[in-house]
Amino acid sequence: MTEIRAIVPADLEDWIKSRLSDGSYPDPVEYLFDLARRDQLELSNASKVESPEYIAWVRERIAEAEASPLIDRDPREVIAEIVAERHANGG
Repeated sequence: MTEIRAIVPADLEDWIKSRLSDGSYPDPVEYLFDLARRDQLELSNASKVESPEYIAWVRERIAEAEASPLIDRDPREVIAEIVAERHANGG
């Protein structure tokens, strides 16, 4: 494991201390680990969203939606019917 030392500006130090004092993290190291994990996850998810497969999937869903018929009914009526049907089926 590598040791990392950092000097942070006063406003960030205050922020980190507030996160520790509210019980969110036991110490600054855990806070840093959590930030790094979140950043890693965000980057991983971003790369999935930008993948050609995901873009193709989204385009297919858009094409399906555009090809689906429109209804001339009030959406509230449709929702009420769906809810009533679910209740009738024990849901």
